Amino acid sequence: MNKNKKSGLIIAVTSLLGLLAAVVLFTNSHSQQIDIPFTSSADFGHGLTIHKVWAQSVGTNVEFHIDYTSDVDRGLSFFDPPNGEILSIQKNLPAGTGSVVVVTSISSLQKVSNLTVNFYIPARELTGRIFLDFPKIKKILP
Repeated sequence: MNKNKKSGLIIAVTSLLGLLAAVVLFTNSHSQQIDIPFTSSADFGHGLTIHKVWAQSVGTNVEFHIDYTSDVDRGLSFFDPPNGEILSIQKNLPAGTGSVVVVTSISSLQKVSNLTVNFYIPARELTGRIFLDFPKIKKILP
């Protein structure tokens, strides 16, 4: 291999390594993932199990993932208590085992001090709620 080809190859490899390092740094600094502890209300259950709640920051948003098993289709309301003045997001929870994702902006989360998730059956009958550990959530906020 001549000297020009070796030099070009070295520059290409160095550029590629630099690009990979930048992608790793960007990903690590913009997508922190944490498990979110929660407590359940006394009336929680009725055929619904929450296995895990976790969150990750993605750009200017936070994605909350709620892993569950439900015996019937349900709805959920993700909000800041008492009435969802800043955050109020509704989602469907299909029957079975799955994960539902709730996305909200970091700026909205910075304005609240608590998060609650209410669960309903289709007739809007409350079947319990979970209270998310907000001090833990604050750890992924800038």
